[in-house]
Amino acid sequence: MSMSAGALGLMSGWETSTRDFDGLTIDAPKAFLDRSTLVLRSPDAQGGFRLNIVITRGRTEEDVEAVAQHLRDTIERNGPEGLVLGDLRPFTIKNAAGQALEFKHAEPIGLEGALVSMTRMHVIAERNGTTFHIIATHLSDWFDANRSQVEGMLKSVGLPG
Repeated sequence: MSMSAGALGLMSGWETSTRDFDGLTIDAPKAFLDRSTLVLRSPDAQGGFRLNIVITRGRTEEDVEAVAQHLRDTIERNGPEGLVLGDLRPFTIKNAAGQALEFKHAEPIGLEGALVSMTRMHVIAERNGTTFHIIATHLSDWFDANRSQVEGMLKSVGLPG
C-alpha cells in the first residue's frame, strides 16, 4: 500500500526519486538529506564482545575541531563517573583530516551480567559540508592489544563526495 505525500504530512508536489543504500531502496523526496548510519560488527566475539564500528553523518556549521571539542566537553561534563577521557588528537582518514578522541572506563561496568572495561575511539571528520562520526568500541584489553589494526581500519574510511 503506498501513501501519498499529503498522507505522510509532506508538502504536495515534492519530486521523489528512488534512493539506494547498499541494496536497501526507498522512494523519497529529492530534497531529503542522507543521514544514514552504517554499523559494522566483527564475526567473532572476543571475551563475549565483538568489535563494532558505527559511522554516522550530519551537518553542522562548525569545523571539525569545534565539533570534536564540543563532544569532548559534553562527555567530560555528562559521562559516567570513572571515565578516563583522552586528549583530542589529529587523525587522518583516507580522504579527510579529522580529530580523534578515545575514552575508556577506569572501573569495569556491567554488560550482560559481566563486569568489563570498554574502550571507544571516536573519529570526527568532514567532507563537503557533511560531518562524519566514526566510532570503534571493544573491550579495553582487546582494544589495547589490537590498536594498530583498529586504527588502520578507521584510517581506511573514505568519505563520499
